[in-house]
Amino acid sequence: MIIFLSNCTGNSNAVVKNMAAEEETLKILKALRSKDGIFSNSSRNMKSSVEHSVDFDQNFPGTNVSCGYILRYFFYTNIHLNSDSPMLISMDGTEFDIDYKNQISGNSNVLYETKVVINLIKGMYYGNSEFKEFIEQYPEAQINF
Repeated sequence: MIIFLSNCTGNSNAVVKNMAAEEETLKILKALRSKDGIFSNSSRNMKSSVEHSVDFDQNFPGTNVSCGYILRYFFYTNIHLNSDSPMLISMDGTEFDIDYKNQISGNSNVLYETKVVINLIKGMYYGNSEFKEFIEQYPEAQINF
């Protein structure tokens, strides 16, 4: 009986370590607000190629706030880090790929992906009002590439 218990403890530690490693690779920066509406999802999901959450602390040009804050607060967006296929998934489930062919050399992936997502969302019915709220507060924001 003692041998059985020691084996269970060893396996339990291995499972906990595997779960912790999986959580780290699937890191998500949660949206800071949720939107009540007709959609089943109350937030959008951005799958980002960026690996580290601190990279989203970079200030967005023309504002004094970070790229992560803008996406998560103004645009109701969860940010999924370290994705192989960067995209925006709207509240209705529509997927929009983030294409890198228009990225200007020298721009960070965070800044580029943030601008792509803002421009996609501002073209959406509900997203346009979110964009207006953002741009009223930060009229100098540089959303163009």
